[in-house]
Amino acid sequence: MGIRTSKTQGSNKGMAMVMMLILVPILMLLAMSFVDPIVRSFRSAVNDQKTLLAKNVADSMFEIALWDSRGAGVGENVKNEGWPTPIEREYDFGKATVRWSVMATPDISDDKLIDDQYTIPSPGSGTAGDDYCSTSEPVVDIPSLEETLGELGIELGDLGSFYEPIDWPCNWNKLREGESVVIPLYTEDENGVYHPFENPGVNDFTLTVRPACDPSKATARENEYENQICNDNERYVLDGDQPFPNKTVLVLWEITGRLGENGETVYLTHSPTGDLFNPKTALDVETINIRNPLNQDSIAIKPIDNDRQDSIANYISTLYKPELKLLVVHTLRASNGDIVPYLEYQFSSTYNPASTPISSTSKVVHVEVMIDGGYSTSIDKIVGIAKSVSGFVIQQ
Repeated sequence: MGIRTSKTQGSNKGMAMVMMLILVPILMLLAMSFVDPIVRSFRSAVNDQKTLLAKNVADSMFEIALWDSRGAGVGENVKNEGWPTPIEREYDFGKATVRWSVMATPDISDDKLIDDQYTIPSPGSGTAGDDYCSTSEPVVDIPSLEETLGELGIELGDLGSFYEPIDWPCNWNKLREGESVVIPLYTEDENGVYHPFENPGVNDFTLTVRPACDPSKATARENEYENQICNDNERYVLDGDQPFPNKTVLVLWEITGRLGENGETVYLTHSPTGDLFNPKTALDVETINIRNPLNQDSIAIKPIDNDRQDSIANYISTLYKPELKLLVVHTLRASNGDIVPYLEYQFSSTYNPASTPISSTSKVVHVEVMIDGGYSTSIDKIVGIAKSVSGFVIQQ
């Protein structure tokens, strides 16, 4: 009996060993299958924490950038002290390095110019666009245009053979009925006032106003942005009042400035006395429908004494702190009776290295953040510069 019991115990031990040899690898495999998701979850949590930390630091530095640039002159660009060297900040989680800049003039970097033209709004900062706009990687050439359109599921060919980067909605601003805009034609910093139109300086400019896209004409693309991204044939056709609908003035423009720092104020308006429908300078229905721009060759009129100048550009160069003002003064109506939601405007000029560009109508705030461990992020925000339009000399 004792021998029989010993054999049974030995057999049981052998079975236990076999079971252990079978179960231990299985348990180890099961454990390993749980470890990998746990590690991934931990890493994800750490990355999420760093993302939140970077965002909080960036938001904080954005406020600092706005505060430090609050006293800047018209069109003055402000950057963090010691730029381009980043600022080092110590936090509970470790160290962060930050760079920030506030651009109040168009960016004149090679990758921010469109065919050597700078624009207002600056490329990527226009209000006529949407969430596809980018000031850090704006559309300024055909490759960047095709890439951005591709991300939206649109082929460049869908917009016609004449669609160019200059037409991209992110490079235009909206202008609604009753709204106004002021474009300073100068810049100013602690060293004084700079006049880009003084020689040698800017010798050309173009102000173009166009109607908004008509979604009913862009339905072939079935794209959610069809009311923003369209070619010229897909825009509203504006209409005016009888008996001369094409000559109905929709937008008043005016350039004001002083004859010297302490001199009298001079007003240049849309038309001379007795000639309200000058097609070269009045932004009427016909002018906007055919994209006939206001440019440096347009005739300047000084309405106070009806003085007529040869060109606007020549007159601007003689003024102290000149400003271009736009004001929508008429209901925006299409030829089919629809109400047009807004117009779009763009000011452009060939960049002259011998001169400074004029001031933007908004500030582009750029913040770069690097968190300990190699995690980085950046933000770009557009801050409008509010300035009221007053003093219009309107002749009826």
